[in-house]
Amino acid sequence: ETDYYLASFDSLHDRLCGTNSCLVDGSLSTSVPLEAANPKSAVAQEAASGAVSVIEQPDDPAVDEQSVSSVSTIGRYFSDLASLPSVQESTQDDQTMFSMGNLSALGNADVNLTPPSDSDLGFFQASKSSTNEILKSDSMKSDVPNLGSMKDLIEISEETDTEHSPEAPEEKALNSEIRRQNLCKELRDAMETYGRYDIRCANIAAALGDLFCETEENEQALQVYEEAVAIYSAKLGDHHLTTLDCKTRIAKMEEKHEKYDRAIRLYYDVISMRKALSGPKHLGVAEVLFLMSKALDKKGSVEQAIKEMKRSLKIYRETLSDTDPKVAACVDEIAQMYMKAGDVEKASAILEEVVKLRAATLGVNHEHVARSLIDLASAQESIGGHEKSLKALKKAFSIFCNLEDENSQNATQTLERIAMCYRSMGQGDKAITTLVGVLRSRKEVLGDRDRLVASTFMKMGTLLREEGHHQKALRCMKHSLSIYVAEGKDMKDVAKIAEVMHEMALIHQSKRALLDACKVLKQEVAIRQKMGKSELPQVVKTLNLLGMTELNLKNNKSALKHFMEALAICEKKPGLEMVFGETLLNTGLALKESGHKQRAKEAFIEAFKIFKKEGLSKDHKLVADIVKEMTRVGARCECDGVNCKEVPCRSLY
Repeated sequence: ETDYYLASFDSLHDRLCGTNSCLVDGSLSTSVPLEAANPKSAVAQEAASGAVSVIEQPDDPAVDEQSVSSVSTIGRYFSDLASLPSVQESTQDDQTMFSMGNLSALGNADVNLTPPSDSDLGFFQASKSSTNEILKSDSMKSDVPNLGSMKDLIEISEETDTEHSPEAPEEKALNSEIRRQNLCKELRDAMETYGRYDIRCANIAAALGDLFCETEENEQALQVYEEAVAIYSAKLGDHHLTTLDCKTRIAKMEEKHEKYDRAIRLYYDVISMRKALSGPKHLGVAEVLFLMSKALDKKGSVEQAIKEMKRSLKIYRETLSDTDPKVAACVDEIAQMYMKAGDVEKASAILEEVVKLRAATLGVNHEHVARSLIDLASAQESIGGHEKSLKALKKAFSIFCNLEDENSQNATQTLERIAMCYRSMGQGDKAITTLVGVLRSRKEVLGDRDRLVASTFMKMGTLLREEGHHQKALRCMKHSLSIYVAEGKDMKDVAKIAEVMHEMALIHQSKRALLDACKVLKQEVAIRQKMGKSELPQVVKTLNLLGMTELNLKNNKSALKHFMEALAICEKKPGLEMVFGETLLNTGLALKESGHKQRAKEAFIEAFKIFKKEGLSKDHKLVADIVKEMTRVGARCECDGVNCKEVPCRSLY
């Protein structure tokens, strides 16, 4: 088999590290030349055949200059990463590679859910495109302080950076700047003409606050809103609707700053005033109840948030009608809160009503209907209702195809969810076939080298491995790895590289190519160790897998070395108790194979104590494995006075 382990880190290594050195099997060496990244080069062909070793090459000034110009902060920490496996082996065309039929070959069962209403039955028709054919396969008092003079606020606004939003177009930023300058001039003129505490100054200040909100300059917005409220309270009174409206804006700003208690107090103040002015069933009361409920939800007071949202919903239903979009929005929020509270069944039932409401109010082919269907699918999936989840996702996919295009981002993401749903249902072949459609759409829209395409290849490889198609799975992983290595830009891409390598190791294990699995796992450990403390739990898991692979190869000393390294990490980092227990179990296995039965017994007993402390029952696989292994090493009952004759001894419970 092709030796993947002598190739260079490729372009990602150059950009992130700015060096050609790498670790091969733990020793620092000069990497294979960058020409190996080119599958047509002689060096790459030799590397692919396993005939080339790690050799020194003269530095290329052009390459060095490019590396230096694009080196990132990450490079300082990854300059000695182990060389990645070669990923340049060519692959067949998708149709040949995944010879499992096309998307239309999955049957013709109905896909309709229980309809939102009798009139809504016809809107979920599968489109005529090849991708859509997959759908046929299954059926208070104000105490706001005065924070300074209005002149100070004008100076703050005039000194504000004109580039309010780096993501907004230049024209929008220019228009915002013109508006800001005009409002500042109006405010200055009004202050000179009418005095600082005139209502007209407060109105202009509130408008300036609105502009700051649009440009996400929240600190400035909060200051001008508070100045406006001080004037409104003095001139109009705390009970005036204009004052209350401005207080609501302040509450929103406090919420953005995560000062939820202050925001909730302001909302409550506004609600009390509005009830006194307009009655408890006024729409204005419902609107602020809605806002306060969301603030309570963000704070973590989910139960209270649900109560307040229900009060808002009651007012909307009594004042408006069930077909009003505000009613659907309230019901949707209640469902999401129940999801957060863990009551998924109730959330699922409510989300079904949301779908009906939104279909009736917005039309059946509306994006919000599709979004609600996706929420419903998530709720159903979390309680094991995969079939209902699948049907809801198919309907959402059909809507996105009708509204946008079958290759649109929304449609493709939903189709990917459908593939994962098939996987959860144990229908791997359908999942693979569906994911082929996702892959083709993304390649058509984004090109062959986009990182989202790489992510799709990785998921495809995982599905193929689970279905036993090891060679095809390996090709997918090499496709994915080649894209991440060539196009990677940040630490997230480095993490993805480690994930892909882990999957490649699992594929090698499935093929019983244990030496190849060990090589890839060592590379993965080297990468994850460079990524910082956040990766330590995964490092421990990979070391365990590496140790067990070495143990299967009868390399007992190497296996023990990896297990001891994992144990050392577990002892230093809290929260890894279960992994610690599993590592002790594996360590005991390695000690037993090495002939150290007494030490193996001690490791098994310590692992057993950890598992019992974590609440595992005697029927749990890990506990059962320990009992079996303790029996094999001759463990006996050690009770004092009572001979329980149990293994492990009852005294350990």
